[in-house]
Amino acid sequence: MTFTYRLDSADLNEANIAKIRLEIGDNDEERGIKPDASNFTDEEILYIFGEEDENVGRAAARICEQMATSWSSVPRTMFGSLFDPRAVVRNYMKQAENLRAIYGHTDDAAAGSFSVGMKRS
Repeated sequence: MTFTYRLDSADLNEANIAKIRLEIGDNDEERGIKPDASNFTDEEILYIFGEEDENVGRAAARICEQMATSWSSVPRTMFGSLFDPRAVVRNYMKQAENLRAIYGHTDDAAAGSFSVGMKRS
């Protein structure tokens, strides 16, 4: 599993990985954003990038959504009493919402979504 962060790379994949890392704050190899302090691998980022129609903003939003899910299972006592993982979850969800408002969703996500109306009797 690899970690690259080269915004000026001539390799398009590396440049896009770096742009996504910059957007989500995962650009320090020594301190990742996952609950276990690891980074997203290049392979994970490229997979998400492909799933999000190769759109940097949408990929960043998807990662923020995934981070909110990951951090939601962290017990409050894991990092001490002054740390609240729920705040991290809220921050990632807000960032994901902001990015989705700007960049939208993939066509697959829109096609797969539906709503159900119900009436109370």
